[in-house]
Amino acid sequence: MPMYEYYCQPCNETFTKLRPMSAASDPYECECGAVAQKVLTAAVVSIAGQYPEMESAEAMPSGGGCACGRGSCGCGGGGMGGLN
Repeated sequence: MPMYEYYCQPCNETFTKLRPMSAASDPYECECGAVAQKVLTAAVVSIAGQYPEMESAEAMPSGGGCACGRGSCGCGGGGMGGLN
């Protein structure tokens, strides 16, 4: 079950609740009796240790040193844009 963050205006409190995804859009009643609003939050997922091949600097794309950071615009030499 995902954890959702809520804000209760009368209490001026933010709290989290574990709820099923099917209840994600349902209102949640605060302990004070007011309906708390769901706060839009971003999920952070850690993959540390799950993909050891991604932990080395060689596995990470370097971008070719060009301004766009991807190396595919032709200025980095080695991307699709340069057609090497």
